[in-house]
Amino acid sequence: MRVQVNFVGLLMRGVLLLVFVLVFTLFINLSWFDESLHPDLVAVGTPRSVSMENNAYPLIHGFTAAYGKDPLDVGNAIIQELRDRFERGERVTVSDEEMDEMLGGSELDEEWRSGFQSLGCNSRLLVDCAGRLIAEIEHTDLDQPRLHLLIQRYEKILQTFRFAENEEFDAYTPLPRYGLLMQVARLRLAISYQRDTVAEFLAHVEEDIKFWRNMLDDGQSLIAKMVALAGFRNDLEFISALLRLRELSNTEIESIRKLLHPLSSDEQDIGESFLTELRISMLSDGSLTVMLSDYSWVARMFFQNRATLNEYYLSAIMPLRLRASLDAKTFYLRKGYEKLPYDFRAFPPPLYNLGGKLALKQLAAIHSLTDYISRVHDVDGRVVLLLLQAEIEQNSRRRVETIVRSSVYRNPYTGEAMKYDESAHTIGFDCLTENPGDVCSVVIGETRY
Repeated sequence: MRVQVNFVGLLMRGVLLLVFVLVFTLFINLSWFDESLHPDLVAVGTPRSVSMENNAYPLIHGFTAAYGKDPLDVGNAIIQELRDRFERGERVTVSDEEMDEMLGGSELDEEWRSGFQSLGCNSRLLVDCAGRLIAEIEHTDLDQPRLHLLIQRYEKILQTFRFAENEEFDAYTPLPRYGLLMQVARLRLAISYQRDTVAEFLAHVEEDIKFWRNMLDDGQSLIAKMVALAGFRNDLEFISALLRLRELSNTEIESIRKLLHPLSSDEQDIGESFLTELRISMLSDGSLTVMLSDYSWVARMFFQNRATLNEYYLSAIMPLRLRASLDAKTFYLRKGYEKLPYDFRAFPPPLYNLGGKLALKQLAAIHSLTDYISRVHDVDGRVVLLLLQAEIEQNSRRRVETIVRSSVYRNPYTGEAMKYDESAHTIGFDCLTENPGDVCSVVIGETRY
């Protein structure tokens, strides 16, 4: 009987201890005890007023406007409406119906786009998307007023001095039609390849490269930088197609070499975009961790918003910015491509902001922002790959294996010779991104579509 009484007593003490710990944990996680926001985040979380003068951004927002509408006026109207809603403390968004009204219609480009199957080719996942599109337009009706209008608008975008996004932006803010913009850019180059001289075509490519690299350097959001990177990668595809499909003189190949500059350190460093993404989450209804994690109401009871943001900034954003500043070889040697870990003590668990720490742990396991940095270095490595392709074209009497083995244009990560696949007629290197479908190679042999 005494043993039973002692057991019941111990059980009651254990229950009381658990209740005490639960009540204490709930108490210290009241909003009263939330941390002050880190000074860096205070500055980041305050949007600046960005001028839209001589700025490509409003033109891109109004790019898909109906015929008869000025894309600049439409883009400025969209941005102003978003700013007004931010000032009123509303979500920074407009409905689909409101957007269609400002643009002058919806699905204005579905008909002509359906005639170009190669526009679905993604140069990050497939080789020679440019060659496929060039071959396709030989048998496609290009006399389409809407397409010509969009090409004219795109050429106007290329003439602007700068690219700067407005900062009144949250998780619900609509993006410009970047996908259509890139498709029109590709079609413009494919048409130029078919109709213009080599010098004229390269002039168009140079304009394109200048725009996308400027956007990569000046863009703040992660999506803008990835779009710019994809646009630049598409340009490299067209240069590769020119080297492969045309008989070029040494002078023309030297003109190509002058276009192929590796990304500058500023263009490579996308670290600021991670801060921008954090600002976007701070201006949204909930924190980044709440929006992206599978978060239960129980965990929310132990969640401190500002403390979580502070810890995310210190444990993720700052290391990401450091990794983004590294050159390709250093990034590879330091294994900067691996996921950022989040150290979390399982026992005894931290009681303050327990929910926030669990969310950060889950976020680190699921999402890998380092892959975006790897993607930058992969695309930059393609510049070196095209320089090797140009060297092969200039030395057509030598064996490809010999040129690849002895060339100064080597794997950007390891310094080893590029890979040559004789059966596939490709040269390349292993991409550093986690996606096994990514390709970092170009075709150097003859291919028909």
